[in-house]
Amino acid sequence: MAKAAIQKALEASGIYTAYYMVSSGREAPYITWRGSGQDNFSADDIFIPLGNTYIAEYSFIEKSEEVEAAIETALIDNGFRYAKSEDYFDEDTKEYWIQYDIHKVDRDE
Repeated sequence: MAKAAIQKALEASGIYTAYYMVSSGREAPYITWRGSGQDNFSADDIFIPLGNTYIAEYSFIEKSEEVEAAIETALIDNGFRYAKSEDYFDEDTKEYWIQYDIHKVDRDE
């Protein structure tokens, strides 16, 4: 199933990964992820369900393109495609974060 596959893929990046949230005492870097709906396609009166979509947020203190590349490689190597956001800064936690919108490539979810 995609839920186990996405956890495995994100853990393969070497960054601590948790479903939905981390404990309040956890310091960055870490990744949290959750489901975000379903992606579907329709053409010529044919409905094609493409599968569930996910959001992963990579939280960090210092920018590391190497770490981001590891996350992205882990996703690709495990059959996911993604779109990546810009860097955001959270004033409350003093952490940066990037959002990945993720979709499983195969349909055997």
